[in-house]
Amino acid sequence: MKTFLRRASATDADIGMLATDPNHQMQGLGKQILSCAEQYVLEHFGITTFSMSVLSSRSELIAFYERRGYARTGEVSSYPVSAGIGEPIVDGLQVEILVKKMANHLSETDNHPKVL
Repeated sequence: MKTFLRRASATDADIGMLATDPNHQMQGLGKQILSCAEQYVLEHFGITTFSMSVLSSRSELIAFYERRGYARTGEVSSYPVSAGIGEPIVDGLQVEILVKKMANHLSETDNHPKVL
């Protein structure tokens, strides 16, 4: 599992580069690492708005994040070839931005931040 956290501003953090080895998927690891990344950002920086870029062609991945409180923003852009993260093998590949806003306190019952 890999992850990337970047403080985008005083109020926003980017979470990205999440990946689980295909041999270990469907075991709840993705949910756990995403939750840990969100918790870390909330506890260490007080940031309650998380955003991430997802390949728009990955509908199952977008659905995974939506089940975890992320919402589609309607913001779509071309694949960022200039970022040096690889060349797409599919023409017209796009990236969609998802956002999640959370309350600035932890739930007393489950020790997890509450989604707004």
